Amino acid sequence: MNARVTALRAWWDGLARRERAMVAVMLVLVAAFVAWYGVRLPLLALETRTEAARTQALAHLEDVEALAAMLDALPTPLSGDAARAAATETLAAEGVLLSGEEVAGDELVLLLPPQPSGPLAAALDGLRTRGVRVAGFALRRETQGVAGELRIGLAP
Repeated sequence: MNARVTALRAWWDGLARRERAMVAVMLVLVAAFVAWYGVRLPLLALETRTEAARTQALAHLEDVEALAAMLDALPTPLSGDAARAAATETLAAEGVLLSGEEVAGDELVLLLPPQPSGPLAAALDGLRTRGVRVAGFALRRETQGVAGELRIGLAP
């Protein structure tokens, strides 16, 4: 390695002043080229990717804010006797028939005899808008319509 450095120094010392200046300018230009393509272009690509990610994040933020506004517009969930009363009133107002009801843990189970499905669909929407939590339902098709059970959450 020492021999190479000695040979390079001898070569440099053998150059005229004008040749040294040309080699120095050439080395500066090569360094600028390497800096441009090795540093600047990757930074530009990174900036492009970052801007795309920022745009996507802003779109997601707008979606989340819209969902938050929708959640704020929902009524306060009802529980206990208030949920039971609101459920039975809403179902009766929509013309949904009940064949019985029972409490199973923290749920009110409403038994539905065979009937058309239209009033039941309207009642489910009405329950949602009144703040009644539908914990689940099981329906089966019968010749007179649908029958089954509707579970209303009573716990807060």
